[in-house]
Amino acid sequence: FSFGDQLGVVDGSTGYAKELVIKENETIPEYGGGICQVSSTMFRAILFGGFPIDYRKAHSYAVSYYAYPLGWGLDATVYPPQVDLKFTNDLESHLLVQAYTDGYLATFKFYGTKDGRSVDMNGPFISNRIGAPPAVYQVTSDLAPGVIEQVDTAHNGFTASWSRAVTYSDGRVEKEEIVSPYQAWPAKYLVGEGTEGYEQE
Repeated sequence: FSFGDQLGVVDGSTGYAKELVIKENETIPEYGGGICQVSSTMFRAILFGGFPIDYRKAHSYAVSYYAYPLGWGLDATVYPPQVDLKFTNDLESHLLVQAYTDGYLATFKFYGTKDGRSVDMNGPFISNRIGAPPAVYQVTSDLAPGVIEQVDTAHNGFTASWSRAVTYSDGRVEKEEIVSPYQAWPAKYLVGEGTEGYEQE
């Protein structure tokens, strides 16, 4: 299953709005921003369903709301077609994927024939902590002198790890580590030409 293949074209013609995406060391508005909330929700269904994960990528930096409700390290970013979320249905039956929303809550339910597997998740385990780098200031003629506009927030860097053990009905146990390395990320500001003392702001 490829999440990206199911999305199809992601732009204004298919009803998407521009929202924030992390792209090339910037957080900028672009079509499809916010889709990762959906792919991250599906990723958790994949994990707890015990299905093999073929491809998944964490966000470049730690986004706070993806830590809800279980903790860091269970997010999955998508950016079609380069970055995808893929998994395999290894049941002997078909898998029905149901997705729906209720207010601000998104839910995925997987329906298939039970094969006796169980899943044990442990985490998150946090390591490699590093503070955010110094703020970055970019002078621009698009702002008046004395005007400072924040365009990105600071994020500490760290690695969040989970261990997943899938136990099958024949007693076989498949173990794997779910590792999410998050970059340390500086706050970024646009500064109007002629502004003085902005690096002390």
